Amino acid sequence: MSRSSRIAVLLALVASSVSGAVPTGAAPLASQRQREAVSSSLPTRPRVAKPERMSASVVLPAPVQFKETDGRGYVLNVWVNNSGPYAFAIDTGAGGNLISSRVVREANVTTHQSDVLLGGLSGAGATNAQEAEGLTLAVGRPENRLPSAGFTIVATSLPPDLDGILDPTEAYYPLGFVLDMPGKELRAFDPDSSPVSVDAPPANGAVVEWIEEEGNRRPFVQLADGRRALLDTGSRFGLAITDQDASSRGISTTDRTVKQSIVNDIGGGTVTAHRVRPTTIQLGPMTLTNVPTDVLSGTTANTPTILGREALKPFSLTFDPKSQLISIAPR
Repeated sequence: MSRSSRIAVLLALVASSVSGAVPTGAAPLASQRQREAVSSSLPTRPRVAKPERMSASVVLPAPVQFKETDGRGYVLNVWVNNSGPYAFAIDTGAGGNLISSRVVREANVTTHQSDVLLGGLSGAGATNAQEAEGLTLAVGRPENRLPSAGFTIVATSLPPDLDGILDPTEAYYPLGFVLDMPGKELRAFDPDSSPVSVDAPPANGAVVEWIEEEGNRRPFVQLADGRRALLDTGSRFGLAITDQDASSRGISTTDRTVKQSIVNDIGGGTVTAHRVRPTTIQLGPMTLTNVPTDVLSGTTANTPTILGREALKPFSLTFDPKSQLISIAPR
């Protein structure tokens, strides 16, 4: 699958290492909930047309369980070209799937030189990457095939205990998918027969617009204050904002409660994350209180506001690529 323009795969993986442990745990739930965000301006690939009506012959892949690990987030078993299992992290904010060079060799994956730029939050390591073509992906067991591998590139800097990144917005397309974080389950649905609807929000939850940037399917949502935030299960952050944004909002990293960590990104660079006092954010009719909040230093200028795992883990998220809606249900 060729791309005529360049795309930065940002946030494909953020793995924490270090100094001053960052507290873990999700934000306590309020009677209503909500989220917050900022837009980014990344180079993009051509926009893919919205799916037409699904064929009656389409078979939904079976639901799969995943596990939560301290260092890699949500991880599940993936088979590539019937080879595996391989350990893949689930990352809704990656902008594409990633596979390691070892998987390419063992699974006989065909690749070609691409104009894709692979980088991370720090901007380090951005380089033209190899793009995979014609591969098949299965999750949970080798016969549980996904409809299409989607946009997949080769990453040479994945940690040794991780074989790849699965971006469900690519791998499940044109199906919808549910990422049930409390239940540790990933499952598909037919957006024609079971669409997400603004008229049927979940109890104490919300249905919000799935905002795409030109040329990729990364899921942004708009907060009540007009900012956009990326729903990114590949990062261990809560609400993550840049130090420039924090300064403009009166958030200081000099607070004595601050905890600091160093984050290694997919490009081999590092970003400093300061855990500051929890904040309250709103998304549609939902209000989230005591949201773990991180201020990031050493990031690129186009780093978006992020809602990472620690903000999202109390929820089951339903992504409908046809209606371009996301249902957010507290569990």
